[in-house]
Amino acid sequence: MKEMLMSLLNFRRKEAPVSDLPTPEVADFLRDYSIEVMPRTAEKVEDFRDLLPEGTRVYIAHIDGTPIEDMVATAARLNADGYKVMPHFPARIIKDRATLENWIAMYQGEADVRQALLLAGGVTTPHGDFSDSMQLMDTGLFDKHGFERLHIAGHPEGNRDIDTDGSRLRVDDALRWKQGFSERTDAKMAIATQFAFEAQPIIEWADSLKHAGIDLPIHIGIAGPAKLQTLIKFAIACGVGPSLKVLQKRAMDVTKLLLPYEPTDVITELAAHKAANPDFNITHVHFFPLGGILAEELERGDFSRVEADAIAQAAAGANILDVNSGAVFSNKMAEDPRYADNNFVEPMLMPELIRVVQNVVDIPLCIDSSVPGALEAGLEACEGRPLLNSVTGEEERLELVLPLVKKYNVPVVAISNDDTGISEDPDVRFDVAKKIVERAADFGIPAHDIVVDPLVMPIGAMATAGHQVFTLVRRLREELGVNTTCGASNISFGLPNRHGINNAFLPMAMGAGMTSAIMNPITLPVNQTKIAEKKAELVTAGIILPDEIDDETFVTLFGMGSTKPTPGKEMEAIRAANFLFDRDPHGTEWIKFNKVAPKAGQEGRGRAGRKGGRRR
Repeated sequence: MKEMLMSLLNFRRKEAPVSDLPTPEVADFLRDYSIEVMPRTAEKVEDFRDLLPEGTRVYIAHIDGTPIEDMVATAARLNADGYKVMPHFPARIIKDRATLENWIAMYQGEADVRQALLLAGGVTTPHGDFSDSMQLMDTGLFDKHGFERLHIAGHPEGNRDIDTDGSRLRVDDALRWKQGFSERTDAKMAIATQFAFEAQPIIEWADSLKHAGIDLPIHIGIAGPAKLQTLIKFAIACGVGPSLKVLQKRAMDVTKLLLPYEPTDVITELAAHKAANPDFNITHVHFFPLGGILAEELERGDFSRVEADAIAQAAAGANILDVNSGAVFSNKMAEDPRYADNNFVEPMLMPELIRVVQNVVDIPLCIDSSVPGALEAGLEACEGRPLLNSVTGEEERLELVLPLVKKYNVPVVAISNDDTGISEDPDVRFDVAKKIVERAADFGIPAHDIVVDPLVMPIGAMATAGHQVFTLVRRLREELGVNTTCGASNISFGLPNRHGINNAFLPMAMGAGMTSAIMNPITLPVNQTKIAEKKAELVTAGIILPDEIDDETFVTLFGMGSTKPTPGKEMEAIRAANFLFDRDPHGTEWIKFNKVAPKAGQEGRGRAGRKGGRRR
């Protein structure tokens, strides 16, 4: 593989198949779930009725800096579509009583809102008179304006913003006060919690509240599918404590750094506990859809984002596109719980994705799934000779995947972990790869059709990670004769200036014999928020911009990048390395990659914008 690139489309796989879902208990537990949206995300959804059952409670997250008018407009739209709208009221963001009453009146008068989630808010220093939700409740303004339901925040793992010592003393005292408020008023109340990742701590916390006389129903927060890095960042921001360790442990498993967290296990355990204990005080599930809206788009048959990503990544230089169908369908889940299970969804979704991508780009594909049925469905639908991702050293996986590789005569990605997990010892990871190659040979699969991922550890957690992978790659090439790949960004996980590390790592890995890398070749476009911030900065500095300046000219002029998807810095490093390793004859690809597009009206001119031939 000359150009050392395998691009990833944003379709993620789950870490392991689920064999025993869905269950009636899970279906019951998920009934009447609620969900949270942000105004900017809501703008991208053409019609929520294609996604959510009518009557679903939709929380509107209040993001500091978002105008209240945008929040109210989102509420009005959702209310008109038949949803129970519950906006956030973050105490520390609200300036004073007059501001609070204005917000309440706007929600009530313009969007017919009669319920609210009251919380302290995510800022450390209050912007005005309020520091906690109890002060909001004490104003009496929600009752004055006819609000009927008030939800309050719950913290199964405590909240260090409130209890700096890591205990739950002040948090629990606040809950007891709110319990008393519910008893002396006619407000319908419930506890809506931050998300956690383990069932047992949640169960113990809920039981402890009940024993303390706090019997408010609990709507447990569950993080929806999301990229692991996103979850870790969000968990830290939300003050999620002990169960963050679960994510950190997963982060050390580098095969999962590109995978989403999926809440299957925690939901299943909580549902089973609820079924066995009907008086359990967790009554509803509240989803934080941290994974974005791609799954919802796919559910309603909208593949426009898939098409755009495929075209952009191919244009940026990808020579293989990794297509993964790891999605669950939340709307259809309400009608048929099987749609909560990847084993049901992926086999029907994968062929659609394959056809969509092959209709817009003409480069090879990598069919990526943990579900054998999805792999075979993709192989049947795919034109050409795709790459299959993946097989591991686990016996069950070997027996499922290798026959497919032989039957369809395709190359396969082999990941160096087995039934014992992922070893930090590079020799053990080599032995696993050797086992896979030998088992493949038993099926008549040649070594050159195997692309081994030796597993790159984050250098921030393991100082020898770079040395390990370079040594492993040399051994794999010299002793086993296989091709190799890796998750390129794993090396820099958790570190600042990740692009700088990646740019150094990739040429070094190529020098060791690495033949491909799994990565996103695109530098993300500059968004409107960053453009607005830069313009505000310039205004403050007294710099006057021409009224007619367009966004692309603006970001280019000030060195911000581009408003369009463009090849990332890693692509520059790869092209340069190919040139230096004499894999780019005469530097053709390097010159092509760095050629500046001619300005409008100067097409066909020379480097200096001149017409005509050589000077005489």
